Amino acid sequence: MTRTTRHAPAAAIFACGACVFLLLLGRQDVAITHEARVAQTAREMAASGWPWRAAPVEVPAARLVVDGGHKALHADPTAPPLRVNPWVVPVLTGEIRLQKPPLPYWCAALLFRLFGEGAGAARFVPALLGAAATLVIYDLARLLIGRRAAPVAALVWVSSYFAVSEFRKAMADPYLAFFTLACVWAWVRASIPRAHGRGESRGASPARWLVLFYVSLALALLAKGPVVFVHVPIALVAYHLCYPRPIPLNPLGHGAGVLLLLAVALPWPLAVWRAVPHALELWRYESVGELADNRRNAAPFWAYVPKLPYLALPWTPLWAAALVYPFLRHRDSAGAGGGPQAADTAGARVVRRRGRLFFPLAWYGVTVVFFSFVHLKKDAYLLPVMPAQALLVAQFVHASLAWARQRPAPKWLDTLTWIQTAVGAVAAVALVVLIAAQARSSPAASRLPFAAVVVVGIAVLAASIAPVRRRVLASRGSRTKWFPRWFTAEALACAVAVGALVAVYNAASENRRSPRPFAAAVWRVVSGGADHPAPGRALHRAGLPPTVAFYLPLDTGREDAARTVVVVGGRNGRPAAVADGYAAETGQTVADVREVNLEDGSNPDRWTLFELTLANPRGYALAGAR
Repeated sequence: MTRTTRHAPAAAIFACGACVFLLLLGRQDVAITHEARVAQTAREMAASGWPWRAAPVEVPAARLVVDGGHKALHADPTAPPLRVNPWVVPVLTGEIRLQKPPLPYWCAALLFRLFGEGAGAARFVPALLGAAATLVIYDLARLLIGRRAAPVAALVWVSSYFAVSEFRKAMADPYLAFFTLACVWAWVRASIPRAHGRGESRGASPARWLVLFYVSLALALLAKGPVVFVHVPIALVAYHLCYPRPIPLNPLGHGAGVLLLLAVALPWPLAVWRAVPHALELWRYESVGELADNRRNAAPFWAYVPKLPYLALPWTPLWAAALVYPFLRHRDSAGAGGGPQAADTAGARVVRRRGRLFFPLAWYGVTVVFFSFVHLKKDAYLLPVMPAQALLVAQFVHASLAWARQRPAPKWLDTLTWIQTAVGAVAAVALVVLIAAQARSSPAASRLPFAAVVVVGIAVLAASIAPVRRRVLASRGSRTKWFPRWFTAEALACAVAVGALVAVYNAASENRRSPRPFAAAVWRVVSGGADHPAPGRALHRAGLPPTVAFYLPLDTGREDAARTVVVVGGRNGRPAAVADGYAAETGQTVADVREVNLEDGSNPDRWTLFELTLANPRGYALAGAR
């Protein structure tokens, strides 16, 4: 088999993954707060110029504020303002933003500088990492489970709803998930003894894989901080407990890798530590505080348990069977009838094989248990363990390939395939109904001929699975091929369905609550329909909802304007409380405050607009004023 032929399945699956992860990224507006924080911070970075010649911006000095046990940096009106490089000290709506490391901001800002601002540019890098993870999972499954399991694991990955949905968002979690996977893959590669000699495998030296491991670790630190030191050790300990492979101890690889780790991950926190007071305390709270300090929005210990079947969709039936599979009795006929010595050898082989079966389960289960102890629970916190879920399902499917070749095949396997087929068919029908209803209610959705093509393709593919499978089962000479044919058809149908759900239906649903119309209405109040704020009028950017700020110009006027417009979340803002909060934050005296009613009714329940008249307008230009 030639090298090109051997890698053809991987190339085909990567192309499928690229379509699923990258298609129509910019169609959905930035309506999620977590996305908006990344996109707006990157936007302010890009507006300052290239990193090496960025124009410094003036921001309020930061102070550490404790509110109900929650710590955050807020503006300090009593201290002189700071002049910072936004590429070094991230800035969000006029305030320093240090809650997360800068790698997601840097990637989005770089694309903004090259191709212009937009939701698609902000999401491109995490989506590309999701597509690249397809190849990494493919090779990891090939190394750990077997050659036939590699395409299975990759197909499970590209057709998993949660993974595809999260990697299409401009957030830090996709970066952490990918670089955690890269760390595990590089470590596994480094731990496999290098073969020498004619006819034996060739590959990069362990030193190179160790360097890749440390570089991936450094990038994970720059993506979401020390939490990677939870994900990676869990995976590596599980790997070495389940696989009898030595820990790679190449001194050159470890030495060079540690130096690169320090060179990549250390300069940014050192620069921020010197420039911003209280940065270390905030980072400690953000990294370990959710275990000990932060009880805000805390969830019970068992909160993840009912979510796990949802996170496994659409492979929930196979996922449930895969959880049980490592605990089943496994027999190995090799060595049978060869005497006591052969029997002992076969028994040792069975023990080793059973140990390997527990690796993805241990990686998956221990991670879920650990994050169950974290007070704040979010689905995105489990994204780095989704590759383990793909390996878990692939491991069970790989074993099912052998069971399907038996005569007679286990009846429960036939039943399980019908259950999985039913889940896929129901999902396809539900998606058709949802998109059809959406097209009737939304003129924008009806303008997408692509949606109709995708829905028709899903319906035809899902409807063809059952009769094709029945014909394959009934045909002679193809008994050993029915299961791989069924799984391939099911996986492709699920990949198309997931892609359509995320790119078409979810995007249109999110756009219904897009902040774009409200931002346009706010800007009309501030500017009177011009490109710049009206004379003597400004928009208060500190505390502005990031989703709204992303659709507003960066030049929103000066803080010393006589009239300032303030956006308050919800409909419960009281004029007196708004005036007092603004005065405490800026140190200025408010002479009058009134609520501004938007005539077009843009998002009337999510935000309230107030106009403040200042008694002694003074101050400094806010970050973003150019």
